Amino acid sequence: MRVVVTMLVLTLGLALNGCGGDDSDSSGTDGGASTAAGVPDADGNVPFEVLRRAVMAANSGDFDGAKSWVIPDSAMGTNPMGVDLLPRKWPPYTHNGQVANVEFISDGYHGQEATVKYRLHFNDGSTFQEEASLAKHEGRWKLTFMTAEAMF
Repeated sequence: MRVVVTMLVLTLGLALNGCGGDDSDSSGTDGGASTAAGVPDADGNVPFEVLRRAVMAANSGDFDGAKSWVIPDSAMGTNPMGVDLLPRKWPPYTHNGQVANVEFISDGYHGQEATVKYRLHFNDGSTFQEEASLAKHEGRWKLTFMTAEAMF
């Protein structure tokens, strides 16, 4: 029964995702549209979309916006001394705002945790493949860790 309900929810989510709305989310200026189905959170966001929104917020210099997609006190958020790590970590990761697109590769789920593989496309044509970990925090997907060497 649980499998049937899950399949219905995913099918409905995919159908609604493809219906109407404006296509402004598919422009290259905001990192491209998600093609990942995924498991939605309380707000309807799937892990790849959370990742993409965080990356593109940081890419534009909106570190507060990026921080809203990160679990507080995680390896990406603040250190034990309460120092905000995002303004220091994200600029090298985004090549100082040069991310053109975030491409979905694959994802995997383990209960309340998810792993997303993705590729960053930069304005100079270079790419970099990465993996991020997310977990549900207060019912919403949030980033906990990214494997980008430049971030750490």
